[in-house]
Amino acid sequence: MSKKNIALLDANILVRFLIGDGGKLYKHSIEIFKQIEAGDLKVKILEPVLAEVVYLLQKVYQVPRPEIMNSLTAIIEMKSIKMDNKSVSIKALNLFYRENTDFVDALLCAYHQNTNTDVISFDDDVSSIV
Repeated sequence: MSKKNIALLDANILVRFLIGDGGKLYKHSIEIFKQIEAGDLKVKILEPVLAEVVYLLQKVYQVPRPEIMNSLTAIIEMKSIKMDNKSVSIKALNLFYRENTDFVDALLCAYHQNTNTDVISFDDDVSSIV
């Protein structure tokens, strides 16, 4: 892949890297992130992938919310990581932690706060944040 191309990063790479289980896939994820940190590999994280990572870390691996927020924010802020809207994703991670809400609800609220777009929801968590 040339340096111009951007690869889409799947949730399994992020989860292996963050869980650090020491297995073969974890070691491979470290190599991928070394390339990203060096700027040799540019990747894009889609919001549905980020939502899946948050869900897996929280529900399957019982990672505490502050750790999820801090580690994913650090990854999102990496120069070679691309997203459609990094600031919204980071704000959503903060709301996910601070408001103790589901990440997708936090993402809706973050979009509302950044764009002043109305959010229509029956969810009390969303209504209380927006």
